Amino acid sequence: MLDLERNPFEHVVDISPEAYVVLAEDAKKRNDLKQANRNIVSDNRVAGMDDLKTILIGNLGEYAYEKLLNQKRNTEVMLGGDGGVDFVLFGTTIQVKTSRGNLIFNNMESFKSDIAVLVIYDSLENYHKVWMQGWTSRYEFKHNNFVMNFGYGDKLCMDPRDMLPISTLKAYCMMTRMVKARIPLPREII
Repeated sequence: MLDLERNPFEHVVDISPEAYVVLAEDAKKRNDLKQANRNIVSDNRVAGMDDLKTILIGNLGEYAYEKLLNQKRNTEVMLGGDGGVDFVLFGTTIQVKTSRGNLIFNNMESFKSDIAVLVIYDSLENYHKVWMQGWTSRYEFKHNNFVMNFGYGDKLCMDPRDMLPISTLKAYCMMTRMVKARIPLPREII
């Protein structure tokens, strides 16, 4: 595993060889559609990987989220991607980002969902587990990010240790929905 500081509340998610095959097949379908429609501009290559590997890595993170939070992953192949929304939990939009370290966005405009979840992977050769680090809101990310240049321009980053535990995400999304709908919060939450 990579030698980096991680969230002390991380969750390890195991990926079986069978699940990996399904995720790889899905990545190939998505990549084939992208290649057939070359007018789609991809910024994935800036990470030093081809689109197929980038899609597969994203699939690993989405699978981890699906498995841990018991939400169905959208496997529909869409031209132009998912618009920055991978899941919706109690009306809150969530984007799962998978990297080898920090939560990374090109800029604040690319943080389109309400919440971002960070999953860390070791390598595609060591695919059998990933580490779900935590989550952050767009607001928290905006006020707690730092700028880092990985050799292809400045990026906005957040350290995994600054993220909230994934175990608190469902309660946050439920409370947010209740507040938006003006439903009184249960006494246990107050």
